[in-house]
Amino acid sequence: MPKLLKFVFKNIAIGIVVGWSFVAALLYFDVGGFGTLVLNSSMKWVALSMLGLFFAVTFGSAAVASAVLLGHDFVENDDDDSSSFLPERVFDPKLQPALIPIKTRK
Repeated sequence: MPKLLKFVFKNIAIGIVVGWSFVAALLYFDVGGFGTLVLNSSMKWVALSMLGLFFAVTFGSAAVASAVLLGHDFVENDDDDSSSFLPERVFDPKLQPALIPIKTRK
């Protein structure tokens, strides 16, 4: 399996676990009576499946997006399989002073 797909699936799984944990905490701690409302409903399996699906999609995509934006390395390289949290520097500019001609008043 390509390294990019492993990266995406790993972060989706992490996001799904976090999302489902958040749903479980909402139901367990009965925030604002939400747990009682859902668990005493006549269609609680529909409500639970919708909560699970939508929290999985939301938190899974947020986990992938945050991993990409934080710069996790997922470039395919068979020689070096070390995991790095920061990408390698491709361009390292050196700061140089810029001379700007200005008109002087006499």
